[in-house]
Amino acid sequence: MLEGALLDFLKILYQIKAIPSDPTSLIRNEESVGLYVQTNVSREKGGAKETSQLIKYDSVRPEISKLLDRKIVHKEEIDDEEKASYILSILTNLPFARGSTEHGQDSVQNIKYKTDQLPEMNLSGTIQFLDEIISGTYHPKKISSTIQEEGMRRTKLRARQGLRLLGFLDDQFEKNDSLINEYQTTINKTDFLQRRILTSPYLSMIYTLLKGLNTYSKNEKINILKSLGMKIVQNSRGDNLMLESVADYRTRNIVSWLKGVKLVDEELNPVWQKK
Repeated sequence: MLEGALLDFLKILYQIKAIPSDPTSLIRNEESVGLYVQTNVSREKGGAKETSQLIKYDSVRPEISKLLDRKIVHKEEIDDEEKASYILSILTNLPFARGSTEHGQDSVQNIKYKTDQLPEMNLSGTIQFLDEIISGTYHPKKISSTIQEEGMRRTKLRARQGLRLLGFLDDQFEKNDSLINEYQTTINKTDFLQRRILTSPYLSMIYTLLKGLNTYSKNEKINILKSLGMKIVQNSRGDNLMLESVADYRTRNIVSWLKGVKLVDEELNPVWQKK
């Protein structure tokens, strides 16, 4: 299901980012056929009909699988050699991928994500801890020494990690007083948290991906996000990929965050528009 979902995401694109050695291109989805790609050069020469390249879905899907498995795909590794540049450009528009050119070689590779970029606590528990920090109930750097009960200590440590993702704490868990003050004085806290969540690279990527998955059910979307995480997120303390149990837990927290600030509806369809 994952490869098919990522292909569906690509179908919503109208303009694609090209790799540095290629011009920006336009893309047009032809349902059940493939993607027509038309470059700037093509348009200058006169007309999409005469110069567009049809990239069949059957040519793109195996390259998506290859990227997920290998983490990087070079132009010469793409099976359809004649249309390799077009396929490579299409792949760079997956929200977790980026194109590059090194030593004259074009490639697309996965952006590196770590488990500490995914929330360990649901949104309500995370914001509750922020309120407790503001009131002076807890100090974010002294959780281990001041909370004796193991379950409560673990909960607050997870919430602390979430506040770091939102920028309320730095990497050493020192308070970002200016941002906390801004949060306290803002009238629309939901809007404020929406914007903070979308500063997180992984959460922003997930939100972008969901824009192309409207035809999937809520449970299907959760499974897609979980499967993707297991392919592209590495353990923060090692090089191994995220385990299924961790992916399941953190994906559900991501859903909690996006729903909690109304970035998505009950079916996980994006509903927020940048103001």
